[in-house]
Amino acid sequence: FLAEGLRHNSFLEELVLKNIGLKHDFVTMLNTALSINKAIALIRLDLSDNPLEDKGLIALSNYIQTSPRGIVSLDVSNGQAGKAGVAALAAALKKNVKMPSTLTHLNLSGNKLESEGTSGLAAFLSTPNALRTLILANTAANLELIFPAIMRGCAELRTLDVSHSKITKKEAPNLARLASSSATLKTLNLAGTLIPVDSLKEVLGCIVANPYMQDVVLDLKENALGLPGALMIQSIAAKITNIVNLDLSDNDLGDEGVSAVCDGLCASTSIRRLVIGVNFKVSKNKPRPVALESIASLIESDCPLTSLNIVASHGKSGSGGALKQDLIPLVYALATNDSLLELDLSGHQMGNKGAIALGKALQTNTTLSSLVWDDNGTTLEGFKAFRTGLERNSALKHMPLPLTDIIAAKGDLAAVQHICTDIERLLGRNQSPTGRFESDAMGVSGAFMALLTSGQQQQVDKILMRIKATGKHATGSDLVAVQDAEGLERVIGSLHMIGEEFGHTVEEEVSQNMRAAARSLSEAISDKKDEITDRIIASVGNSLKGTMDSTVLRRLQTAMKLGAKEVDIEAVEKVLVKAAGAEVGAKAKETFLSAVEIATDYIYEKVSDRLSEVLENVMNDEVPSPVAHPPATSAASASPAASPAPVSTPSPPPAPPPSAAPSPPSPAHTPPPAAPCPPRALNSR
Repeated sequence: FLAEGLRHNSFLEELVLKNIGLKHDFVTMLNTALSINKAIALIRLDLSDNPLEDKGLIALSNYIQTSPRGIVSLDVSNGQAGKAGVAALAAALKKNVKMPSTLTHLNLSGNKLESEGTSGLAAFLSTPNALRTLILANTAANLELIFPAIMRGCAELRTLDVSHSKITKKEAPNLARLASSSATLKTLNLAGTLIPVDSLKEVLGCIVANPYMQDVVLDLKENALGLPGALMIQSIAAKITNIVNLDLSDNDLGDEGVSAVCDGLCASTSIRRLVIGVNFKVSKNKPRPVALESIASLIESDCPLTSLNIVASHGKSGSGGALKQDLIPLVYALATNDSLLELDLSGHQMGNKGAIALGKALQTNTTLSSLVWDDNGTTLEGFKAFRTGLERNSALKHMPLPLTDIIAAKGDLAAVQHICTDIERLLGRNQSPTGRFESDAMGVSGAFMALLTSGQQQQVDKILMRIKATGKHATGSDLVAVQDAEGLERVIGSLHMIGEEFGHTVEEEVSQNMRAAARSLSEAISDKKDEITDRIIASVGNSLKGTMDSTVLRRLQTAMKLGAKEVDIEAVEKVLVKAAGAEVGAKAKETFLSAVEIATDYIYEKVSDRLSEVLENVMNDEVPSPVAHPPATSAASASPAASPAPVSTPSPPPAPPPSAAPSPPSPAHTPPPAAPCPPRALNSR
């Protein structure tokens, strides 16, 4: 029926018959139908993933060489054809005079070109043509012929895929010359070509040195580059200024190689997406935590990285194995990261501790919008913790549910499904333009905004724990500093509550202004409707004087004013208040939050520095300076031995034991009186 319909159709421009089991006999009928119909408009043909074999491609070639309009896009990938079929197709492309100016997309992947097919294709490619995309993945093509042909004829080529076609030192120089001469190439797929490291270095050098190649996407996965390849990339990484997307996955880099690549890319000014998964393997020379620190340093560096893929090949021995709980410190680093937009850490088997870490990181992260974390051994407890974190996050918008872990939760499947329903609802809230205005109803409140700085809070808590671990007690001004740090969460929380208060205030003001704007717009539209009515009446009256007298015109005018649809002011308000108003309010909240963040960052910095001094004093058993005006809460708890002279207070302190009582200083050693210090000086210290 399809072949019969194509005999008479003159409108069809695109025909997609992908993966439906077509064989060469159908292609023969298709060729007959298309050849008969000289008026057909077909310019895009997709017969991919069908067992066409040589006979099918030869039959298709009969139509290709006589196509009346030429073909813009042709996809016969995975057609199980060999050199005879590909050679026939290449000859047909060269024979049809329309093809050089029309064909922009050609996909021959999965068909074996070998020498005969390569020669035919090279003959077409070497003549000037309009190709923009050429896919020759897994074709066993002779690239020593293909690369020079592309240089001669494919002046507009933007995408070249020669993956899984071996590149040796013999073909690499031609590829390097292509990279040097191309003015349009943007996507180059060399995955699985096993290109030697020295040859790859030459190609990369040519790409970097070509000023016309910009925003390059480079796929180098599955090339067994190993540590030598990683060190090579590290050596030239600082020069990379035009590669934006780099895939180095499954290259047997090992932990040391991953560390070397990340350390090098810290100096890159162009890499925005890095795929470096399936590479982790314990190294004798570099501990795994060092490799993960290198990744953390990369995402915090000046490199414009926004997308990171460190997926593990779960269950694979050797390179690419799961990092398990070694990955958790990197997850915690996301808490204060403000650059990553996309992250994939699937397959690492972090367990519930990893899910809890993700939940905590999401509470404070304000930029990550896409996350993939399936196959991490997460159970009910982990999903609960992740949901709690997502409730307090408004940035994450795209996250496929971790189906592997959901299916594995057999005993708690119903509870996990319920939590995942909540997770999907929260993701939908974050995708909504009004979601941020509804965040308080979803569980975010001013009391929890202190969690926005929990990464810094953890640092403070860590120093406090180290002070307590010494088994010694801070005294004097050091004790006050410790007490300040212990109450810091409440202070930071109060600052964020102030920001929230102003955020709600501006939200109401924006809503009022938008409603007023909606009324103004409605009035303006109504006025314009009246103007249109008057103009129509005047035009009709001037044009149809013999038919439309003044009485008829008045009736028409009345009917138009009363019958025409009125402005739906509620609809206008809905658009302005709920959509535009939400965005304006969100921007205002961001402004307020930035002011609060500056204050909190400064406070955390000063508190951390002061606690570090306290830790040093405690470890060295140094006696701190006396407090000029200690708070009443700390005066009672301070030991008398901490002050060189008694401090007068309204109620005298209990008498110290004889061994601790200070003796009055001799006149020769009497210290000068301390200048009074205002309370602000104590706080700023």
